[in-house]
Amino acid sequence: RYGHTASISVAKNAAGDGLTDIMAVFGGQSPNCTDYCTDFWYYDIMQNWWILLYGEWWGVIKEWQKMFDYSVYNQETPSKRTEQSAVISNGHLFMWGGHTNGSFSSCCGYDKRFCPQASTFKLVPDARCGYLYDMWVTNLLEYTPFESMISMGKHATQSSTLGTGVASLGVDGNQDGRYSDTWENSVTLTNSDAQAWWQVDLGGPNMIRNVSIYNRVDMFGER
Repeated sequence: RYGHTASISVAKNAAGDGLTDIMAVFGGQSPNCTDYCTDFWYYDIMQNWWILLYGEWWGVIKEWQKMFDYSVYNQETPSKRTEQSAVISNGHLFMWGGHTNGSFSSCCGYDKRFCPQASTFKLVPDARCGYLYDMWVTNLLEYTPFESMISMGKHATQSSTLGTGVASLGVDGNQDGRYSDTWENSVTLTNSDAQAWWQVDLGGPNMIRNVSIYNRVDMFGER
């Protein structure tokens, strides 16, 4: 791609006990994007691998993925753009402006041919303007791409269910391994099946770097 921003910073490492050097990449133009790109990537410099934080086909699903909009658009993520500006300051990424799809005959600035407003003191570009004037900021240290749980809330099934140990509890994000026969329980439980199984449907192809399994801790830990 080209026309994107690439900024060097640090993010939490996979273990959550330190920092790792990353390159944060947003936007630009690429054959893999529809028109301009709206995807946000981390590149782990030492491990030499890319992490997609969100994109055109995989949007924001976590609070930590959101950028804060300093302008008037009230969006959770920046719109598609290229040739925007970006700087890093105190662990925060600030991104401003850029170019997107628009019309050359729209009101974008102070050209009286296209902006016939009586006063230009409070001039606001119209929706067809191809030049963006919004600013976004996000705390790069708060991003946790190494522990993004793509199975969270997905459809899970198992060979049988005993008590309140339904299959969906395996992807609820709660790591508490103590079973209780109440609806506050967060441990899956099957009957004594000969070949018991549990599975989750991720909804499509995904790049998986690791799978974390948390066992029951109150008893039957050998299972």
